[in-house]
Amino acid sequence: MFSYKLIARRNEIIKFFNLGEEFAFADVPALESLNVLKDGKHIIKKGKLKAKSFAGSNMVNQVPANWWTVIPALMNFQVPTQDIDFNATNHSLTSMQGTTVIENLNFNDYQDRDPIATFPIGAGIEASFSRNVTVNEAMMNTDGKQHMYRVADRVSLLVGIDSPRWRELVRTVPMISGNLQLKFFEKQFEFIHYSDTIRGAYLSKFELLKIMKDINNYVAFKLEPLEVVRVYHKYGFDLNFSAGTLYSQPAVTNIIGMSSGVNTVMNRYFTRDAFGQIHYFIDKGKNLYGGFETTLMGFGPNSMGGLALLNFTVGGAVFRNHQKDWVFKLPETDRNKRQGWDNDIRRYDEFVALNRLTAEADPEGLPEFVDVGYEVEAKGSSKIRNLGLFYLFNRFKSQEKASSKVRFPDGQVKNFFHLTTVNNRFTGPDEFLGNLTSTFDICVKNRRRTRVDVELEEEEAHKFTVNIKTEDFFHDRNLEQVGRLITDLNYRYSQNKGLPFYRDFVLPSQEEVDKYPMVYGLSYSLIYGQALLERLKTATADELEALAREHFTSNWYLEKGDRLASESWVKDHVIKAKVAKVMHRIKEIWQVLEQVDSSKKTHELAERATKLVQAVETDIYGLYFFRKLLDHKGMFVMGEVSGLLKSFTSLSDFPQLQRRRFMGRSWGEFRSLPPLQKFLRRNRLVPPSFQINKLYSDRALFGQLETAVAPNIASLYSNDFDF
Repeated sequence: MFSYKLIARRNEIIKFFNLGEEFAFADVPALESLNVLKDGKHIIKKGKLKAKSFAGSNMVNQVPANWWTVIPALMNFQVPTQDIDFNATNHSLTSMQGTTVIENLNFNDYQDRDPIATFPIGAGIEASFSRNVTVNEAMMNTDGKQHMYRVADRVSLLVGIDSPRWRELVRTVPMISGNLQLKFFEKQFEFIHYSDTIRGAYLSKFELLKIMKDINNYVAFKLEPLEVVRVYHKYGFDLNFSAGTLYSQPAVTNIIGMSSGVNTVMNRYFTRDAFGQIHYFIDKGKNLYGGFETTLMGFGPNSMGGLALLNFTVGGAVFRNHQKDWVFKLPETDRNKRQGWDNDIRRYDEFVALNRLTAEADPEGLPEFVDVGYEVEAKGSSKIRNLGLFYLFNRFKSQEKASSKVRFPDGQVKNFFHLTTVNNRFTGPDEFLGNLTSTFDICVKNRRRTRVDVELEEEEAHKFTVNIKTEDFFHDRNLEQVGRLITDLNYRYSQNKGLPFYRDFVLPSQEEVDKYPMVYGLSYSLIYGQALLERLKTATADELEALAREHFTSNWYLEKGDRLASESWVKDHVIKAKVAKVMHRIKEIWQVLEQVDSSKKTHELAERATKLVQAVETDIYGLYFFRKLLDHKGMFVMGEVSGLLKSFTSLSDFPQLQRRRFMGRSWGEFRSLPPLQKFLRRNRLVPPSFQINKLYSDRALFGQLETAVAPNIASLYSNDFDF
């Protein structure tokens, strides 16, 4: 219709200026005839769009949030029924101090803690229900419906102690806040369904109470494509404690908090995909965690990486996870032929199969149409440390490791191990607004972040890789400072003195470009574990010690000389300590190499290799040690500086900045992709529904999937770094 309107306007212009001899009039059908559907309904009536989906079309409309979705989110909208004490127990984890520990330990007690109507049943027992309506982020056309709005209905039961007397006592003291909570058991039922109108979303029937009576029956006979039924079950022990003082709440806080627990969590999802296939997705986890956090004169909701006179955080966790996706496969996945299988016999068979699956852990004799999409078993751990001083200086360290077993429908089994360590030093607040919004690094003055990943596949464990990714970030640089940055990067990552990493480049003069904002120096080094271990086997202790000493004292790239003179006995002592640390890590590797071959031995070698990389301090002293040791044959180096080559106009956007890449000259031997990077790109272990939130992210189970994207644009297109 829009195209015809333009053509009609063109005809009017031709007629008005008497251009009929030069330009032919185009035929335009009567717009009124186009505006009426077969059922007599209008597409547009009185200037408003009435039809938002059309038969045989898979067009997706963009639905903006409106007041009916924004206001409830902003004002904690709650469903009023009878005499209800709203949020009577205040058991929302997101409102508690100390939860930054949990959020950074890389496991999810995933609960969308929507505003709820709460019924305090008795001491320590609470029942609640809620309806939350949001714009659907994953719209899909099925049966002529667009699924514009997502409706999440929930019923919850919580057993615990949240110390109401403690809170009441604390409230009597001005400027004081506090919370003490114990949780022992939680059960939650959720039904996610959709509506194409906001009115229909809020006024749709609350079916969840009926579903809870017989979930399998509802799923088999009534569940529509894309709808989801979730059953959440958690038992164990969770302790959350916080106490502190507030000044101009919540601007300035002094908080001490603690979180700890041991629990078992089970998420069971029932859903039909877009084709109508039932998926029964099981996600079970066991957690043991603990953490401590204290903040002195802090600003904002996120103390880790935020503004605080003093912030200290420490925490650790271990976990086990089991995921399994049962699929009720269809002989035909064409949605237009759905009537060919959608009958009472098929649905009854599905009902019987669901009863077997939900009653037995490993049922046998299931119908042929029941298969496993994929299955994952994993165990791992994580730990964090954070120290922030004087509102500016921050140091964050973390370590995550996990062993994962993946089974595919064809019987193929893959076993992986990954270990990730992060050392992040920055000046200025980093994401101090927490989850409210991304600050795009605008408050960070400078940052050096180094991540070391070890990846291996058990079947080819000798081919493990050590991946070193270093980011040097500066909020702004002038031409001289950019030159110093490039010189420093060349010192650290050049192949040799005659082949600088960044060479043959031209930068605009200071008169043309006074400042370079948001400059990222991204350097990626890949070390092959097999080559490293073979070289360490043949090298002598004296040879390695001399090489380590050269690494920390030589300045082989710069023109000032081959060796830096010792400036003081303090510097000599520091260098000796660094060399001794490197040798200690090498001796640890030698000790493990003497053990009998086993998967445990391989994991230990991978961990020792990580510690060796950390001792060498490649982010400061570069790759001299590994370059000399491996002679280019066991490593590969590449990198870029993001933020230098711009169009220097107000029309620049972030994708343009990424296209104009200031690349280093890669060198070394690129033998193969790291095992997990290769696996994650060829095998997408994606849950059957967008609405499924796994207890543990793929980053926790398999490590981080690398992308060739500068950090300053990643947050523009995705806030979810794990698929």
